[in-house]
Amino acid sequence: MTARRRRTLTRWLLCLAAVVFAGLVGLWQAQAIWDFRRPAVDQSVGPGETAVEEGVSYRLARFAHAPDLPTAPSLRDPSDDSDDLVSALGGAELVLVVLSVERRDPARDPKSVFCDVTLRDPAGRTWRTDGTVDYRVDKPAAVSCTGPVNRTPKVGVPFEVGLVFQVPAAVADQLTVRLRLSGGQERRVLEFRPR
Repeated sequence: MTARRRRTLTRWLLCLAAVVFAGLVGLWQAQAIWDFRRPAVDQSVGPGETAVEEGVSYRLARFAHAPDLPTAPSLRDPSDDSDDLVSALGGAELVLVVLSVERRDPARDPKSVFCDVTLRDPAGRTWRTDGTVDYRVDKPAAVSCTGPVNRTPKVGVPFEVGLVFQVPAAVADQLTVRLRLSGGQERRVLEFRPR
């Protein structure tokens, strides 16, 4: 084999190695993105059960769905009975999720207790809170696992987090509540089964 052929073969092998390496990096990134968007459930929690992660306990205190939910008392007009309910769009239902959160470990900074709450159906579709109705529904004031806006949660004292979702009526009975936790040592996913 001549020197020229050897150089050409080496170049082709280097190009092939670069293409294979780029393909492997692409697969690794695709897997990372898939895992981020569809994380595996670390703990599945049944009705009435409590999950404890990194010094904080979480429990699904209430799960209710209906076409209409009561309006927050501060938004009601005492002279008008027609605004006592917040209504979902046609073919949809409002879902009220109330979580009980309790910081058990005094070493855990309350400002680091983050959670992202979503609803998920058996087909894998997810829903986030609906800001158009969330503030109008009668529910606990806290909307985050870090606690109410105006006070820091105390160790050993549970508080409630209230969120409202708008979902298709056909799936309202089949939903699970997912909490993606962050702010501690690891990212974890808890799944609460209301039934």
